[in-house]
Amino acid sequence: MKALLKKIQFKLAGLLLLFRIQPDAHAQASAHNNFDDEINYYKNLDDTTTLPEHPVLFVGSSSVKNWIGFDSTYGQFGGLNRGFGGSTLLDQIHYANDIILNHDPKQIVIYCGENDFAASSSVTPDLVFDRFLQLYKIIRSKYPGVPVVCISMKPSPSKLEMMDKIYAYNALLQDYIAVDSSITYADIFTPMLNPDGSPDRSYFFSDMLHMNKKGYQVWNSVVLPLIIKQ
Repeated sequence: MKALLKKIQFKLAGLLLLFRIQPDAHAQASAHNNFDDEINYYKNLDDTTTLPEHPVLFVGSSSVKNWIGFDSTYGQFGGLNRGFGGSTLLDQIHYANDIILNHDPKQIVIYCGENDFAASSSVTPDLVFDRFLQLYKIIRSKYPGVPVVCISMKPSPSKLEMMDKIYAYNALLQDYIAVDSSITYADIFTPMLNPDGSPDRSYFFSDMLHMNKKGYQVWNSVVLPLIIKQ
């Protein structure tokens, strides 16, 4: 019922929410981490290298930044990686002008949220979902028609204590996307589980948080078919 209420409230807000950034997004973004050096590195790349004219823009945390084989898999389709490690959804909001709203993308792929949960045990699935909606409204304020792919949160073996929250967040996200045809849900959570429902540790490096090549092969099997190829 709570997830349904959130969806209804968001829909009723209509264009007022679609074309302006809510003040509370700025208030929450004041808690962002300082990634200025990394963002400035990306801004320098934007100014000094030739980028795809209308890229498939990937944004998010270290799972995006460290995507093994990213260029060979997505470069031919205009893939542009602007992930930065350790970032939360609040950080994506804070730096949106520098990494999202300045690239005129033909498609946007998002993976973020794990670090929101890791930041504090008091962070709830509802709060992380609200942060996602804030980021989504910012994106829609400039790109109302650009297709968005949202990757589900992954089942990291090192985050077993957060697994209930991750599952609940994925459910909220999937429920919302089911009524918004401009977003596609990419479920990488399910294929990264063992038959008994536990996270498959073979997809991760020894820290059991960051994925190895095998893990990214699972992601590619889900995400690549959703990418705009032309």
